Amino acid sequence: MNSVIEFDSKVTQKDLIRFKFYHKYHTVSGMAEILLALILIVLSVISAGKVNVSYTLMVGVFGVFFLVFPSADMILRAKRQMQSVVTFKEKVHYRIDDSGLGDVTETLSWDKIYKIKFDGRSIDVYMTTVNANIIPVRDFNGKAVDFVNMAKDHLKAFQVKVNTDKLAAYKE
Repeated sequence: MNSVIEFDSKVTQKDLIRFKFYHKYHTVSGMAEILLALILIVLSVISAGKVNVSYTLMVGVFGVFFLVFPSADMILRAKRQMQSVVTFKEKVHYRIDDSGLGDVTETLSWDKIYKIKFDGRSIDVYMTTVNANIIPVRDFNGKAVDFVNMAKDHLKAFQVKVNTDKLAAYKE
């Protein structure tokens, strides 16, 4: 094939927060957490005036806590990560070719990629089930679909979870 895609990418704090929220709330545990919080809040409202005030307040506070704390925690962790991780502080130059996905320091060969996923605004290249490179689609300079097609040539079909029609229709 011998095609090469090169571009610079900069992950912003907003990109990182979106990634964290997407992965947190697209899981059963993330959805269960929201459901539990909402149930607790509803129970608090329903129990108002029917049971001890301290019970109503306790259940309500727990509901609000389960609804607000995880989101606030993810935002604070993202801020800390942006300050401490070198690849988030500066632009990364990517070079994608038949040997794999590379930056200035190393090349990740195609056989080391676990999966590639499009989350609506970025393409996430997973090396393991939990470690991923976040590459915002805006940074591909119009070559995101070409990258996905190249990935499909080098990876198994189940490893590339990207709807190219949605990717092609993406607008910042």
